Amino acid sequence: MERGEILTYLIIILLLGGFLIFFYFAQGKITGFSVFESKVKQPGSGGKDSYIQQNFANSNFGASTFIEIGRESSKFSRGLIEFDLSDVPTNARIKSATLQLYMTVNSNDTFVVEVRRLNSSWTELNVTWDSRNETNNWTITGGDFDLTIYDNISVDNTIGWKTWNVTNLVQEWVNGTYSNYGILLKTKTANVATFKTFASSDNTDLAIWPKLNINYTIPLNVTFVAPTSANGSTLNQKDFFINVTLINGNASEAKLEWAGTNYTMNNGSATPSTNWFLNLIGLTNGVYTYKVYANDSDTNLFDVSETRTVNILFSEIQQQSSGGGSGGLSKTKTLCQENWECALWTECDLNTNTKTRICNDKNECKTENEKPIETMSCLVSDKTEPSESLKKEKEASKTTTQDGTSGLKRKGITGFLLSQLNTKNLKLFIPILLVLIILIILKKWYGIKKLTKKKKFLKKK
Repeated sequence: MERGEILTYLIIILLLGGFLIFFYFAQGKITGFSVFESKVKQPGSGGKDSYIQQNFANSNFGASTFIEIGRESSKFSRGLIEFDLSDVPTNARIKSATLQLYMTVNSNDTFVVEVRRLNSSWTELNVTWDSRNETNNWTITGGDFDLTIYDNISVDNTIGWKTWNVTNLVQEWVNGTYSNYGILLKTKTANVATFKTFASSDNTDLAIWPKLNINYTIPLNVTFVAPTSANGSTLNQKDFFINVTLINGNASEAKLEWAGTNYTMNNGSATPSTNWFLNLIGLTNGVYTYKVYANDSDTNLFDVSETRTVNILFSEIQQQSSGGGSGGLSKTKTLCQENWECALWTECDLNTNTKTRICNDKNECKTENEKPIETMSCLVSDKTEPSESLKKEKEASKTTTQDGTSGLKRKGITGFLLSQLNTKNLKLFIPILLVLIILIILKKWYGIKKLTKKKKFLKKK
């Protein structure tokens, strides 16, 4: 084996080792997520966009095929555009939002165009430099806009799409911080007689109409489900089981806030999970307040359930009940003590990812105090029995061949290790496999070096 071949083998081993190490440490690192949505908003053929010109203070350009921004002679032109966001949920978390306009004409000059938030409503076919609709003027001529510059970009002479970041502005509209009256686009750096035009929603080419690209997530819907007792329940028991499900996503972690103290919850399957639960035991009598937080790892925020209360009122003896007769005597009645006996869990249901069992009270108290849970989430792959072909393969690996060698010997050590890659011993065998491969390479290399030295010795002799 030449030195070049050895070097090639070493590079392959290093790459393989790097991959295996990455795979090894990546196990269990998956995090939860919430519902992710993406929308592209356009004004439509009857869309709301226009521009206003200081030089023509009472003229309307709502039917124009373009939006003009800049200066003509010494007077400014400003663009107006409004998008309908009524289908974006008010609790949406805006991950990103960009305004895109397609530039069709330029005046061989580069200048900065700012995005401002409009503070007043306006009508497309009536808006002018002086007025916002057919009856009302702007508070200040040229448009009522906020002083905040949400984004500004330098627009050069290249024909095509220009993009502004309006993430914060869209978030403020969606959550109701400000009313959505649209955007005003303006410049204060353009030279005299320089302007740029962008396609409006009245342009014949709908592919270049204005666009608002929005990406957002919806908070996790943390919902209490059975066997959690109803809100405000009074329970004659010392234990309390809390079970929640996430209707619209997964969580990488869930915490129960119980009477001001946080507890880590469990899940019935691999993390991330849609189901989290915790059983509190040995509670003392009292009214408890509780809620559940679930981690949305996409935003690294905890979403919270409704706040609930439960009254734990445990007693071995029922309240005194008035006895019959004229004496009005009272007596006490001892509670029946349940003695629960549960059957084995069923196999994991493929459709619902749950397993069930039936629990009966041997004392027949006809109450359900401290009754064990009868439904639990499960991971199908962990609960299903192996197929018949897999059973036969396992049996064959245990039997010996005609020459007396075992399945392990026939496969060899490498084959045996590879057969274990899909087992729970994965983390153990990957490093061992890597070490064995490196040892084999080093042994070959060492043998070649010894052989080379021997040849040199014989030549000298």
